[in-house]
Amino acid sequence: MHAFRISMTRKTAVGFVYALLASILTITAMFGASPAFAAIEPFPADFKIQNITVNGATLHVRVGGKGPAVVLLHGFADTGDMWAGVAAAVVATLAQLS
Repeated sequence: MHAFRISMTRKTAVGFVYALLASILTITAMFGASPAFAAIEPFPADFKIQNITVNGATLHVRVGGKGPAVVLLHGFADTGDMWAGVAAAVVATLAQLS
């Protein structure tokens, strides 16, 4: 069996240590960080909650305001609660949210 000798220059060793530390810090940040606690702002009082069935799917919606309709959609892993602050501002301009 042949023995292979691995030799590293000082520059390579330092680069390896930096990469290792960066990896450890990244993993710690991804899995060890505590979640952010944000206050949930309520929707304006005149908003109504409705369930609308479309093509066999039931959509949970909040409707409020007057005027032309504006539809706000949240992305994956979010909820419609994220739009509460925006909803209050949009309704103030006389648009209807649905």
